[in-house]
Amino acid sequence: MKKINSFIMKTIHVFQSIILILFLFNFGSVEAQDSKVAKKNMLVVFYNVENLFDTIDDPTKNDNEFLPTGKKEWNTLKYKDKTEKLSLVLSSIDKRKNPDIIGLCEIENAVVIQDVISKNNLAKTPYKIVHFESPDRRSIDVALVYNSKKLQLLHQQKMRVALQNDANFKTRDILYVKLYHKSLKDTFNIFVNHWPSRSGGQEKSEHKRIAAAQQLKQITDSLFSKTNSPKIIIMGDFNDEPNNKSIQQILNALPTDTSISENQLYNTAYPLFDQHFGSYYYSREKKWNMLDQIILSGNLLSSNNKVVAWKNMQEIFQPEWILYTDKNGIKSPSRTYGGKYFGGYSDHLPVFIYFTLNRKSN
Repeated sequence: MKKINSFIMKTIHVFQSIILILFLFNFGSVEAQDSKVAKKNMLVVFYNVENLFDTIDDPTKNDNEFLPTGKKEWNTLKYKDKTEKLSLVLSSIDKRKNPDIIGLCEIENAVVIQDVISKNNLAKTPYKIVHFESPDRRSIDVALVYNSKKLQLLHQQKMRVALQNDANFKTRDILYVKLYHKSLKDTFNIFVNHWPSRSGGQEKSEHKRIAAAQQLKQITDSLFSKTNSPKIIIMGDFNDEPNNKSIQQILNALPTDTSISENQLYNTAYPLFDQHFGSYYYSREKKWNMLDQIILSGNLLSSNNKVVAWKNMQEIFQPEWILYTDKNGIKSPSRTYGGKYFGGYSDHLPVFIYFTLNRKSN
């Protein structure tokens, strides 16, 4: 009986070992396959980097607060630390590859962007920058960074947001960039946004964001009418949530769980928004807001096309190391400033989306 039990135990042990080896082999194969898929896919990221200023005084800009002698005592050490941290965030979203397209807001100029993309693993990618100076009173702009090995710049344009009956109104321009994907042989129309803030209250400031939505809607409608099934990617910090009037009614960006039409806009932030997730934590109300969103034309949600959004939804990059946990256990983005210098990353979390590339589709 002891010999039989010993034989059974040895047999079980050998069987378990075989199962373990097969599991590890398959796991390794899956990891390798995932890595290959990741390299073929297109990764698009948007990140509000929270007041990324250099330390040099620009007499044409309102940058006095971000100088060594300014209110925030912004110096070279703090600047280098922030650019290093932002670079680390962007290069950590996917360890297998760097983002192919990065939309940014709250940057002072192209120099600060270059200082971010020249650090860590981002330096391995031949990025190019699209940036225009905008009339914003805080001297912050939006910008786009793209992998020039995979993508070619066809068009760049800044779109001014104006208010009727207020000639003195100034805010960030909307950036329009047209990129050609070299291997797909297809074109993407990309819009980077940072709509007017909720300063003064959400309702009182709503008309400003409606103006931005109307400006954007005008050009996307033109693309739909003049171009055969244009591929449109709209990203940004909209300072409104997916169900607010500016986005849902004026821009007419619908949830992705509705019937999909190629010449219609859909908001990939809805699934997370419906679950009360967010990219920005509003401490006064103790709630997350989904202010950072990625909106797509319907053809980018159709599996029949050469490129399709993975799972039809954006994601939020939120590892523990870019979060701050307060004494009550509440987590929020680890920010750079908040009444005082904290030395964090940003008061927003980056959002991203994958596109699966299918070169065999028509």
